Amino acid sequence: MTRKQANDACTPVLVAALLSALGFALAGCAPPRQPDVLVAPYDTLSGDVLWAVAPLTNESGDLFVEPGPVAEALTAAAEQVVGIAVVPAARTRSAMLSLGLRSVSTPEQASALARAVGADAIILGSITHHSPYDPPRLGLALALTSTSERTRAMVGSVELGGLRTALTGGASLPGGPPGPPNATVSAIYDARNEQTRLEIDRYARGRTPSQSVMGVDEYTQSFGLFTQFVAHSAVRALLDEERLRFVRAAAGREQNRP
Repeated sequence: MTRKQANDACTPVLVAALLSALGFALAGCAPPRQPDVLVAPYDTLSGDVLWAVAPLTNESGDLFVEPGPVAEALTAAAEQVVGIAVVPAARTRSAMLSLGLRSVSTPEQASALARAVGADAIILGSITHHSPYDPPRLGLALALTSTSERTRAMVGSVELGGLRTALTGGASLPGGPPGPPNATVSAIYDARNEQTRLEIDRYARGRTPSQSVMGVDEYTQSFGLFTQFVAHSAVRALLDEERLRFVRAAAGREQNRP
């Protein structure tokens, strides 16, 4: 083999090595991924809507479960929603003591507690399943109850079968005494479930360094991180239910329009 033939034979190998090195370099310089951001559906022109999170009850059957960290994770997840502020947990607990409430289980109690802390809506709920071992599982049953007019007005517009219905500028749901919750979520988040792992991957974007070798496993091997993911997913589900509530109300108005 001549020197020219040897050089020609090596050229594809060298090009592949250079492209591989360039790929690694570009990956290291790639812009960080943006985290999944939640946005409230309410009209917040006059300021953020205020939520409160009542202490959770333990219905998991595990007597050693501490609901406090889960409630704190829900509070933190709600605080990250654009357009929502959250009453500090300590103030909510203090208000419950002043009202003589050991727990909150009725719409009337929820409304009284929300008024005591000045909240526009309140999250009530319980832990229904708790398994912190690898792979972790956590079940929640939550209900969001609106207690003021601010959670009855939606910003923007919605699509109804191709008909765009504007909801800006005072469009709101009918008021009235406390009733059933506006939004509910009941689910068991199981790290063995592939759908859950896909949701964890979406949640981890922008929150985990892109070069992390653990990936999704970082959130399945730490129950604290897994709880943060579950809280985020539960709050997302409540917000989706809130949007659906407005869509149904708008559809009803369209049907009743002469």
